[in-house]
Amino acid sequence: DATYEWYKGRIVDRVEGACQWFLHHDNFQRWLEQKSGPLLVSADPGCRKSVLSKYLIDNALPGSDVTVCYFFFKDQDQNTVRQPLWALIHQLLSRRPALIGHA
Repeated sequence: DATYEWYKGRIVDRVEGACQWFLHHDNFQRWLEQKSGPLLVSADPGCRKSVLSKYLIDNALPGSDVTVCYFFFKDQDQNTVRQPLWALIHQLLSRRPALIGHA
């Protein structure tokens, strides 16, 4: 697995029913309708952003037309610019191979 997959695997699963509120939030619904652009999830430390993100990556978004690319800033070695850029480019080109010719 790629490092970003390994980090995602370390995140605890959500409790049944948790994270459902986010799917109905106006900002999330507007983002889904846009068909492009980043979805930024921000909150104070300890608010379970990673759990929500893992839920969205694994369950809420795979059936949509959205290409999901992600990165978790968990450890000091994950806080360089190179790490997230590599992960996002790798995911994008893996999921949309037609873009490789433009890289």
